[in-house]
Amino acid sequence: MSQMLKSFAYLLSLGLFPLFLLQCQPEAPSAHTVFKHHPKDPYRINMVESQFFEVDTKLDQVVEGKEGTVIVMPKACFLYPDGKTVMETVKLELAEALQSSQMVLSNLSSAYQGELKETAGILFLKATAEGQDLDINPEIPIYIELPSPKRKGGMMAYKGTRDENGNMEWYDPKKLESYIIPLELELFNFYPPNFKLEVARSLPIGENQQISDALLDSLYYGLSNWGGTSSTMMIDPELKGKFEVGSHFHDSSKIDFKQTQAKSGANFCGIDPLKIKAIRSKDYQDSFLSSREFQKRLQSLYFCRSGEILDIYTNNLDKNLWELDSLAADAIKNDSLSQVFRAYQNEKLGSVQGDNIHVSILKDYYRKKLQSVLKQFREARYVVVYGKDSYGRVRDDSSYSRFLIFLKKKEVYRSERYGFTWSDQGWLNVARSCPIDSCVSQKMELLVENGNSFDRIDCYFINTSKRSVYPMKSSDSKSFNLGSLENQEMLIAPENSAIMLCLAVKNKQYFFGLNYVLTGHSRSIKMEPKPISPNKLAVKIKDLNHYTGESYSDFELLRALRQNRNAQPKLQWNQILNRLRERAFPGCR
Repeated sequence: MSQMLKSFAYLLSLGLFPLFLLQCQPEAPSAHTVFKHHPKDPYRINMVESQFFEVDTKLDQVVEGKEGTVIVMPKACFLYPDGKTVMETVKLELAEALQSSQMVLSNLSSAYQGELKETAGILFLKATAEGQDLDINPEIPIYIELPSPKRKGGMMAYKGTRDENGNMEWYDPKKLESYIIPLELELFNFYPPNFKLEVARSLPIGENQQISDALLDSLYYGLSNWGGTSSTMMIDPELKGKFEVGSHFHDSSKIDFKQTQAKSGANFCGIDPLKIKAIRSKDYQDSFLSSREFQKRLQSLYFCRSGEILDIYTNNLDKNLWELDSLAADAIKNDSLSQVFRAYQNEKLGSVQGDNIHVSILKDYYRKKLQSVLKQFREARYVVVYGKDSYGRVRDDSSYSRFLIFLKKKEVYRSERYGFTWSDQGWLNVARSCPIDSCVSQKMELLVENGNSFDRIDCYFINTSKRSVYPMKSSDSKSFNLGSLENQEMLIAPENSAIMLCLAVKNKQYFFGLNYVLTGHSRSIKMEPKPISPNKLAVKIKDLNHYTGESYSDFELLRALRQNRNAQPKLQWNQILNRLRERAFPGCR
């Protein structure tokens, strides 16, 4: 059991798990004090743990939390209370609550003025030097990035304070930054969805027993000659193995993008693979084509029948990304796919800012980190698949654990990000309101008939698909509701999965109850918390968190490689070719 959950169990054993304050909160505190919690905060024992960093203020610095939060601190960004620049080493405290389980155990509600907020993550930040709390220079602010499986529009950064009973108050929302940070092109996956997985399932191909960049590139770019109609395929002659189809070979070292545009006209269904080869050249290294945000859009563009939709982006590198999203949505004939690009448009992402100090620092940081992580991830995957590393050393019992560690790191670095400049310390929450036009006012009552028999009981409403945590209100420890005690309803997006969860303690025995619900319909649900051991409680709480879709694809790829590691050729080349065509041009099926 993790240290956090051990602390949680200890807290419950003391009967300190609190009821929530029932009074209304003011709109903003009268003063801002930098503290993580009050000495009497009943959640202090199981509060999300802090990490500490030593920061050299004479240099540009970047620190990274265990959950993937990145903080950029330009030199001379910290000030003493008298306004003098700090030139000594600064001690930076960071606490990250990016998972629902962390928010529940720390009682970190995402509500703002009685409204349920969808949160991307909650942080605590504090800098000290020589025993003094420091300020952040508003003219040289720090820059904070939070990883996110899926970036959503309308997110704001809220300042926060915490009262002595452990209740959070959020105020003074600020818009997030909209500019884009380009990374190294070779760090991205430019292949169509599941193309790499199909190659892995088809191994061995010729003499190629293992998946490699050379194999993937040759197979994918070779499909350019197919064009949705032809039965021939261009193959890189330097690729190991004899499985050429047709006699047309191509030189992949130099490809002119404008020529591929002319070649890929109305008769070409889908995106010409040579267009993808072209945008992977160094000419586009510092454009938004080399960003996480464009990578997400590219995976959607593969489902367009017309490759000309991609040209909207490649021909307008000087425009804001949201403007191009709008043009793409207008041009796409498929209504459901068009709505995907409308959602991208609503993110309101801008363009690359080359002269921004935070951008230049981050670009260098991510390049070094992601290159290292990708190398370690591939080595760990190789050991898991083939039973030994590239030096012939046999794997041990920790091999799979190392694979999972580097998988998570890769996922964090490649994930989308919410970024914003910041010149305050203390608690902060990156969250957004439920869109008014897509939300309904909902009542949700949770009845715990024996609730007042416990020493302590607390119940939460957790919107799992929106990652929001809301402590339900009760005046009698039996009937728990959303909203306030006076107005027991709240605006909630319908048709979302949610959880109502209760934690309780009586005579040092722990009790747990959980119900799954679908939002959008007011209802009353009964719950009877059952006795539970600390170990099982740890599992239940951890289940609130989930892997993202990208890590799922990595598990699928790993499974395919392990299945084929000792396989003999079982597919004819034309069978492999047909399967790869389907993956390369998914919009043309």
